[in-house]
Amino acid sequence: MIEKLISWWNSHRPTKRRLIQLYSALLYNAHLKGFITGEIYSGKLKALCVPGFNCYSCPGAVGACPLGSLQAALSSSGKQIGFYIIGILLLYGLIAGRTICGWFCPLGLIQELLHKIPTPKIPKSRITRILSYLKYVFLVIFVFIITLWYGLKHDMAVPAFCKYICPAGTFEGAMGLLSNPNNSSYFGMLGIYFTRKFIFMLLIGGLCIFCYRAFCRFICPLGAIYGMFNSLSVIGIKVDFDRCRGCGACVRNCKMDVKRVGDHECIHCGQCIQKCGFGAITMKAGNFELMSTSASDENNTPDITEKRRKIEKYAWRTALIILALLLIWVNLIDPSGRKKKSVAKDNTPSENVISHQEEISETDGSEETAQNLFESSAPLGFEVGQQLPDFTTECFDGTVFKLSENRGKVVVINLWATWCGPCVKELPYFNDFRHEHADDAIVLACHSSNAPEDVPDFLSDKDWNLLFTIDNDENRIFEITNGSGVLPQTIVLNRRGEVIYNEIRSVTPDMLEQLYKQASENETSETTSVGSGSDLTEVQGTQDNDDFEISSDTDGSTVSETGDSAELSETGDSAELSETGEPAELSENLETSTFGYKEGDTLRDFSTQCLDGKPFRLSESRGRITIINLWASYSEDSLKGLNELNDLYKENKDDISVIAVHNHFGSEKVPDNVRDLDIPVAIDNSDERIFKLCGGSMAVPRTLIVDKDGKIVYNRRGCLTREELEDLISSYVIN
Repeated sequence: MIEKLISWWNSHRPTKRRLIQLYSALLYNAHLKGFITGEIYSGKLKALCVPGFNCYSCPGAVGACPLGSLQAALSSSGKQIGFYIIGILLLYGLIAGRTICGWFCPLGLIQELLHKIPTPKIPKSRITRILSYLKYVFLVIFVFIITLWYGLKHDMAVPAFCKYICPAGTFEGAMGLLSNPNNSSYFGMLGIYFTRKFIFMLLIGGLCIFCYRAFCRFICPLGAIYGMFNSLSVIGIKVDFDRCRGCGACVRNCKMDVKRVGDHECIHCGQCIQKCGFGAITMKAGNFELMSTSASDENNTPDITEKRRKIEKYAWRTALIILALLLIWVNLIDPSGRKKKSVAKDNTPSENVISHQEEISETDGSEETAQNLFESSAPLGFEVGQQLPDFTTECFDGTVFKLSENRGKVVVINLWATWCGPCVKELPYFNDFRHEHADDAIVLACHSSNAPEDVPDFLSDKDWNLLFTIDNDENRIFEITNGSGVLPQTIVLNRRGEVIYNEIRSVTPDMLEQLYKQASENETSETTSVGSGSDLTEVQGTQDNDDFEISSDTDGSTVSETGDSAELSETGDSAELSETGEPAELSENLETSTFGYKEGDTLRDFSTQCLDGKPFRLSESRGRITIINLWASYSEDSLKGLNELNDLYKENKDDISVIAVHNHFGSEKVPDNVRDLDIPVAIDNSDERIFKLCGGSMAVPRTLIVDKDGKIVYNRRGCLTREELEDLISSYVIN
């Protein structure tokens, strides 16, 4: 038995190259804590580029991907030249060339493991050799042309290869983050780009099963760059032409599309060394021999062989020490890793975080009055309903921004970066918003601590009236607001400094206006006016509304001129509505709501224009069961479900409210699909706002059932029959 185990181990033990590949994968992704917390490492090491293909957004990544960094540099080429990344690529290329692909690339390791799956294999041929030049097309078009076009023409950072193609970004970055339960809210952000890239990743992965290193051979732009240095690299496969007999065994047995050993397609894996019967092929680092055949070893003296073994042993020890130190540093020690400090539930601020109450004594009389007027008793924190801890930061225009000094104003904090395309696209929206509300709103745009040196050049030709600053260890804005490497993120505070919105997603001008209205109504006032028609009645006392829905609601019932609460009349007329048009007696239920798209959450309000020209607003359906159907014309199940829902709606119009929302993609066929339907049908906008609010995606149909109080009682994907719909709503319908 023991002999069998030993024999199995000897035949399956990993080679030196496989061990180095595994070591490199762990070294590049040493932030093991990120796989537990679901957070991206944001320490200062992230500014360094690793040699191989490894996604920056992977939760474990401790360095940047050289290809992504190159595209970021090209995006800024109109203002500065990316000397750093150009120098890094030259250095890596001259030292190792495509040896990096064969020994130090985690994506290469994944491809080789996929190829081990037992299936019929696609042999190399003249066709695969021609296709191997496609990676240079990808390099020119997706890395250079598209990226430079957006950078120079539109001043936008669009890393085209990363955005549209890169399977490492999908597998390591997107799936690495989405697989963590802590990031479940990210699913609502997914759209057509993710769907396309996910399909592309599956296609590449499937191709790698049948074709050896298909991504490396046909697509990888980084391999195309390193291949240009193969003939110049210090480390790599070398041929002794005095020994070579020209038998061609090396090329015949190579799994890559090489014409000769060491050309631009060679990844220096060293497998050809053992195929050479004349000892003509070796792997060297300069003049030092790293690998050779047994025939070549016979010509070496025992001293040389022993020296090589000692160097190899010391190299492994050094490598393991480096890995251990890196693991300890990034997971336990690194102060720039942004460890979140929890805020005590008893409103006690964490160390170095000063609440606004402690600052009152340092202000003059007028400031103290403002502080008292907009006093908040909410606990400190970054979640909706909590009071954001105070911070101070120096802005680019020389002013100093202190959060507590802006009580009484609506404060918008935008977390962004020059290398984030969606961030750059939405900055003008914030600038227009600031101009529109210059008297009572402040916008602070805080750049990530990663690559902040690009900010001055980026802003040099912008005439924006925003406060720009950079996150650092002193102001700790990203930490205080629960920011991360996933951008953009927007935080909106009401006039009491309480968070009413904190989400990772892009915003629109309309969204900013809605948030502003909500933040303005979430304030303390001595008198609140409500109206019925043209009559206004003052309600004495304090209005303290903690509703966090984008479309705000007022607190309490509408008060009549006699001072009595509005009630249902004997004739069955509905109760008077609050100022926003929502049933006033229901708004009290929203004060303690948790907003989201999960069952038990309160669905945020939204409005949309239906195809029949009539508007639909969710809050106007309060008091009735509301069924929201997310569908698409390309889904047969969606079309079937629409007919089932339509039959249910025709018989229960008095008890339920229904809206069918088609996603933005493929909406040109919608009019033909809904011609015979009675239910209201709308098309989501290009930002797919309704889909995101409902936790929807390209995977349709999805059905949400919202009860009379606005709470989600059902949110599942799949086609429902009429009987299933009736069973689901039977216990919620108002008789």
